[in-house]
Amino acid sequence: MLRKTFFMAVILGLASNPVLCEDLNSIIKNAKSRYADFSKDIQDMTLIQETDMSMLPGSIGSGESNTLKTITYKKGKKYRIESDTMMGKSISIYDGKTFHIIDPFGNVTGEEMEEDKYSDTMLWYEEISKNLKLTGSEKVGSKDCYKVEKNDGDILWIDKKTLTLVKLKTKVIDEKGISQEMTTELSDFKKIKGEWEMPYKIKAFINEKLVSTSKTESIKINQGLSDDMFDINKVKIDKKQQPKGMPGMNTMQNGCPTPEQLKEMQEKYQKMFEENEK
Repeated sequence: MLRKTFFMAVILGLASNPVLCEDLNSIIKNAKSRYADFSKDIQDMTLIQETDMSMLPGSIGSGESNTLKTITYKKGKKYRIESDTMMGKSISIYDGKTFHIIDPFGNVTGEEMEEDKYSDTMLWYEEISKNLKLTGSEKVGSKDCYKVEKNDGDILWIDKKTLTLVKLKTKVIDEKGISQEMTTELSDFKKIKGEWEMPYKIKAFINEKLVSTSKTESIKINQGLSDDMFDINKVKIDKKQQPKGMPGMNTMQNGCPTPEQLKEMQEKYQKMFEENEK
């Protein structure tokens, strides 16, 4: 759950032409209208990002820097993330209903899930519109924001001018089943077409500790991405031999290695590397 929530946090943050309103119903109405306009202008996006990510406290390698290179393809509410990991290339796909992960060895796991409530920060209102309240105003960086709270404890800061998400505080469950507080901050907004903007920097915190900083290197829009890219049945999967004793995704928690499995994998890859150097 934590891994998927992290992916959702770093993928997208969209802004638009300035709109001012103080009533919550008006905020939601304008947000819906602007998203419809955005969808007409931007049919798809391809983002190249680099994320400097430290492991969570208590995990193997805690506090060490780890750079993750990703390419994200976004079309409507579907997305595909290709990541270069220490084990090789992995692919994550959300087709609007099911979240799939293809690991570097070609193993596939899938989990049906509700629509990701924060996968697109222009759509923050969809999942929470019936369970939120406007509690005040606060400044986030240089942006004046509405502070919106949900009855389950999630807190959102919405830019008053663009009505898009610039900060989020929510609860996530880690691989050990422990509840953690995750805060995501979006900044360095730049125009991608007309007045539409994207954040080029996203920071994620767990229990107020910085765990990742994602920087966008480039964004391409309206490339005509095929729907096949988001269909797990249309993805070419290269099966590779998995090192003996290496845990498969079906033995991992939520598709992620446990700290013990991660340590085991690191030791096996270090041994393989040393043998190749001889």
